Amino acid sequence: MLRGPRLERVQEEEEEHPMKIRRPSRPPQQVVQPVQETKAATRAGVYLRVSTPEQETQNQLPALLQLCAARGWEPDVREEVESGKKARPVLDALCADAHRGKVGAIVIWKLDRLGRNKLEAAVRIARLLAIPKLALVSYQETWIEQPSAVRSLMVDIFTWQAEDEHRNIVERTRAALGRIQRGESATKSGKPIGRPRRLDDDQVAQALQLQRDGCSLTEIADTVKAPRSTVQRLLAKAG
Repeated sequence: MLRGPRLERVQEEEEEHPMKIRRPSRPPQQVVQPVQETKAATRAGVYLRVSTPEQETQNQLPALLQLCAARGWEPDVREEVESGKKARPVLDALCADAHRGKVGAIVIWKLDRLGRNKLEAAVRIARLLAIPKLALVSYQETWIEQPSAVRSLMVDIFTWQAEDEHRNIVERTRAALGRIQRGESATKSGKPIGRPRRLDDDQVAQALQLQRDGCSLTEIADTVKAPRSTVQRLLAKAG
């Protein structure tokens, strides 16, 4: 036990250097990073249609799918089966999905696939380009993706060509009708209007007889030496 001067010296030292109270340290707080939402891939409507029954859409599909893959788009393939009809139900449905925002891009092989003729295609192109944030991509006409000024000029040229072509068709049709009314041939060369028939009357009769005999479509086409699509249309019309 300290007494006297020594106790006083110790008390003085304690006053000069008081004990520090140590508080328990807190564990470091874990920083929670905000969860980043993954951006969904753009859904691209890939529209396929051919001009003639002898063509195949599969010739176009690989290139269009490769284009979608290069841009990180999710392809949604839409194929127009009955391309010979005036209606385009598959194309109409795709354009409706674009207006509703269900697809963010429309990918086609060529711009003329958007209509029965260039004039109809030009009208549809203008409507699609007016949709906000919709990408319209043509494999053959890359200018459709150019900056707005260049694209507007090219669309105007495309429309002008379409209107000029439509005007020429109307004039030729009126001239042909005038010749028919005068008792002349519809064409200047004297040839009938339209595509030549693939099957003559004998081939048609032979195809119908082979069908009644139970032959397959391939066998009939091989026998009459005509494409399967032509024979199929013939037999469908015959009922």
